Amino acid sequence: MNDRLGRALRSLVSPWLLPALMLSACGSGSVPPEEALDLSSISGTLLGTISNPGFESGKTSWGDEASFEISTSDSHSGSSSAKLSASGMRIQQTLSVDPHTTYTLSAWILGRGTVGAKSQSTVLGSKGINASAWTQVSVSFNSGDATSVTLYGAYNAGIGRFDDFTLTASGTTPPPPIDAGTPSGNATFPSDVLELDNWKITLPIGDEESPDEISQPALDTYSHSTYFHLNSTKDGVVFRAHAGGVTTSGSGYPRSELREMKGSAKAAWSSSSGKHTLFIDQKITHLPDVKKHIVVGQIHDDSDDVIVFRLEGSKLFIDLNGADGPTLTSNYVLGTRFTVKFEVSNNVVKCYYNGVWKFDYPATFSGAYFKAGAYVQSSCTGEKKVPNESCAAYGENVIYDLKVTHQ
Repeated sequence: MNDRLGRALRSLVSPWLLPALMLSACGSGSVPPEEALDLSSISGTLLGTISNPGFESGKTSWGDEASFEISTSDSHSGSSSAKLSASGMRIQQTLSVDPHTTYTLSAWILGRGTVGAKSQSTVLGSKGINASAWTQVSVSFNSGDATSVTLYGAYNAGIGRFDDFTLTASGTTPPPPIDAGTPSGNATFPSDVLELDNWKITLPIGDEESPDEISQPALDTYSHSTYFHLNSTKDGVVFRAHAGGVTTSGSGYPRSELREMKGSAKAAWSSSSGKHTLFIDQKITHLPDVKKHIVVGQIHDDSDDVIVFRLEGSKLFIDLNGADGPTLTSNYVLGTRFTVKFEVSNNVVKCYYNGVWKFDYPATFSGAYFKAGAYVQSSCTGEKKVPNESCAAYGENVIYDLKVTHQ
């Protein structure tokens, strides 16, 4: 009886609930005190418990021993820490978790590093940092349907030391839907709303300077509950990027953004040949807390952006590679739906807003492609760090229709 009950509780109940269950059982008289569970007899890794969190047992429990080093010259506590000093180096540990539970993963980092959590190949949350002193980094994630997750620390473009990992549960109630409303569509994935055959998406999660990207055919059945998913009415696709997100090697800002492709190859067309059109029906729903800037549509050539649609506070305008172009409206209200269009031919970009022509931009470029989504122009870390910007601050855009034509 005692052994069977112990095994059942150890396999099904989170470790922080065991004492409460024992007290309840003993107090009710249903289990005599001498048969109450003895926690000292429990062996192995309990649900949600990180093994060797401070690396005092060397490399034990942290994956491939060749993929990281143990440092005894600097640690947050104790005498050891993990050291990542080259691209591809990482530490990782798989734990059992409760499904549909929100967790917070924390670790202390000195130097450069990224911490995060994955369920198989899906990144549930990650955060990078560059710190000159030991700094605690925390990232929250929801386990969804998963019963196990892999926690990791990753190389982030420079030497980093990691110490004192913790994982705590903060609740089992899923977060409320971002875009409340009554479902009106039958869509299951973003690809059911938007034609995504010739796109890939870059997300603000993954490794620093190497964010997660999803290409076809995987994109057809892909969504992310935070950064790329259907709105609640299932007639739009939500793109979100947070100021603490990872970035590409050519940018200091995070994004949840589509990049035009041509099948499995990157699209690359010329302003001097043919006619190229991008149309977006969208609404911007959220801006970062301090630097309230976001880009929601752009033409990029083989080296830099050429022209973009950009919102700064309430000013929605056309940006000409860093210079202010025509203002589309100076009184944009978050949540207002609008359309924009780029039409490129004969080395001229024609710009439209809500179906009305607004501006012609003479420009000659090649290796070009379209981009759409949420490219947040704020960051809480790195060279583009904005003072007092929260790493949890975010920008968000909902796209209802997206069309590209090449003639």
